[in-house]
Amino acid sequence: MKDFEKLSDRKKTPSLKFKKRKVTRSLTKTEGFISDIALKGLVCGISGTRILVETESSGCFECTTAGVVITKNENQSIVAVGDVVYILPDKNQSGKTATIIKVEERRNHFSRKEVGYEKEDVIAANIDILIVMLSVKSPKYNKRLLDRFLVTAELNNVEPIICINKIDLSDDINLKSDFDIYKKLKYQTFFISAKELIGMNELKEIINDKTCVLSGPSGSGKSTFINSMMGKSKQFVQETSNKTNKGRHTTSSVKMFKLSNGSRIIDTPGVREFGIWGLEKSELALYFHEFDDFNPKCKYYPCTHTHEPECAVIDALEKGMIDYGRYESYLNLFDSLS
Repeated sequence: MKDFEKLSDRKKTPSLKFKKRKVTRSLTKTEGFISDIALKGLVCGISGTRILVETESSGCFECTTAGVVITKNENQSIVAVGDVVYILPDKNQSGKTATIIKVEERRNHFSRKEVGYEKEDVIAANIDILIVMLSVKSPKYNKRLLDRFLVTAELNNVEPIICINKIDLSDDINLKSDFDIYKKLKYQTFFISAKELIGMNELKEIINDKTCVLSGPSGSGKSTFINSMMGKSKQFVQETSNKTNKGRHTTSSVKMFKLSNGSRIIDTPGVREFGIWGLEKSELALYFHEFDDFNPKCKYYPCTHTHEPECAVIDALEKGMIDYGRYESYLNLFDSLS
């Protein structure tokens, strides 16, 4: 496969006026003619305006989007890694370049609120599993960030897996018990060392023949995880910043990697914050499943579980039946939603 980082920049095709989109200069329509010479492919990498599409019959193409793209994925990013697309190879061009003319309807996607904007940023499409990568230290795991990932996964119909990396750096005997609440809530949780290959085989079996998106903070070990899973160095690894004790951004694009067991892992840039897109305040409690047994018993409906009298959730919290840290995370999320 052609090295994605060495692909040359190309200018976008001028836009036409159909239905205006906020996320790119290309416009969309829901139906249109597809040429017989169009090739079907899979988006396996995006960096800026550069889009890498792999086809079964003709290999990989560096692509741009057409001025008008056929898609039924309304109000979302036009193209994401994992999308099935149709492309038209460019004529009279050196190298393998093409134009994306159609994006197939997604069965699901993983997205977040774009930083600084009121719009959705689709990170990956057509995925089976979200692997939330956190680390024991450098940087230490943030359970509030984890909860945001878990809510987003369920909101977008993606199965989440919690992966706590760098256990070789910890002697904390209480580490695993700190995640007991997530096991109780039926979230699969793995404690691994991608560098020392601890716990990797079991995780590899879980994601066998699945398409996964890998996300988490910068410095949590996502690139090392990719290298370990593939058995060779595919991603550049960078040490944590000593000054801030936070991860540096090693991955600046979104790329898909194929494993020998048929799995596909979509690697994403590290995050320090994660805004949830498409969730109303009134719906948030439905994604905190420790509330499920108590929601129907609240005196008032709807109940925000923040201040109402005779709230069964708050009563359960005071009796120790709901984890206080998770409830604090709920309040933090509740306040962040508009």
